[in-house]
Amino acid sequence: MGPDAEKLLADPVACTRIIQDLRTGRPPRQGLLYLTVGLDRTIEELSGMFEAARGGSARFLWVTGDPGEGKSHLLGLLEELARRNRFVWAGLVHDPTRQLGLHKPGRLPREVVLRLQRHYPEVNLDGWRWLTGDGSADRADRLVREGLTDRLRELVRDVYLFARGRPFAGLCLAIDELENIRLLHRRQERSAVEAIRALYAGRRSLGPFLACFGLTPAGESYLRAWWPELGPVLDDGLRVGAPPLTRDLAWELARRIRAVHGAAFGGEAGPDAAEIAGRAWRAARAEPAGRRRSFVQRAVQLLETEHQRQAGAGRRPPSRPDPPAHQPWVSG
Repeated sequence: MGPDAEKLLADPVACTRIIQDLRTGRPPRQGLLYLTVGLDRTIEELSGMFEAARGGSARFLWVTGDPGEGKSHLLGLLEELARRNRFVWAGLVHDPTRQLGLHKPGRLPREVVLRLQRHYPEVNLDGWRWLTGDGSADRADRLVREGLTDRLRELVRDVYLFARGRPFAGLCLAIDELENIRLLHRRQERSAVEAIRALYAGRRSLGPFLACFGLTPAGESYLRAWWPELGPVLDDGLRVGAPPLTRDLAWELARRIRAVHGAAFGGEAGPDAAEIAGRAWRAARAEPAGRRRSFVQRAVQLLETEHQRQAGAGRRPPSRPDPPAHQPWVSG
């Protein structure tokens, strides 16, 4: 167990937050590296991508996976690695209902700037007020539509030049649920596809920039079938996905979840890792989809059930007060 894991397990507040996130099926905001199993080679490859991007060579990354099979965990892992490599992180979800995504390429830099202003106040982005002021969304859509790559290159430059204190190394832009492109009108689909191709064509001029796209295998098949011009883009760059949850990985993941739960609630009691892994594994295998998420939630449920049972067994029932000696309202 490394120093990061020791520090995490010594913090009961952080471990409690992790258990709360795992209970709801979300990747935790803390301790993500500790709860990552079977991805050592992927972590090395991602670290190499950040190293290459830091040298001024923009990179493309594709994170694939079905819902509930670890894609959100991988994106959270990428965010943690971005932080460790001094890259600012801007994570978006391609959401047609909010007019947010690559089909609105003029608004994309605006959303990125808004997120950077919220999460990185040490970066001076005053020069982008024209893009983020009230009522500027439509104006940004008109002004930036033909120059998405230029605007992102300028933003990467400003992130590097105008950070107060120690400078950041670059910008990592992540857009999840890219499969939602198929929910758009055909003309909007074309706008999104052209935006991806423009980013790819201008990647050599972007500087220290990493673009990450998350999508399902079904979404990728749709893009390849209906937009074959995206084939070279989809084939380039690094492609990562969560490994299948084997029995060995399930046991190791259960052991770590048990350690986090014990640090949060005062000791590793109850079923051991093998029993938790076995019972959670059987429950997850019965699910038609989202088995990794089901496994994690079931493991947490087993630990919490045992914790509550032990807490109830060790707690004395509340004593009832003695009745008063005289109860005038009772007849007889």
